[in-house]
Amino acid sequence: MDDDVFASIKAGLEEAIAFQRGELEKPVRLTRFERLPDGTLRRIVEEVTSPPAPTPGLPPR
Repeated sequence: MDDDVFASIKAGLEEAIAFQRGELEKPVRLTRFERLPDGTLRRIVEEVTSPPAPTPGLPPR
């Protein structure tokens, strides 16, 4: 694997970990998909500054 690619992946993982810990101050884009009644998927992009709240009944990520 090219060193540039590895460095980019590592930086992304470190940013994701910092975000989950609440240590990241800049906004982050979260992408999720929602299935519409006709079976197609709709992409939803949200810009947030803190990690999403845990879903009740599910263990923390």
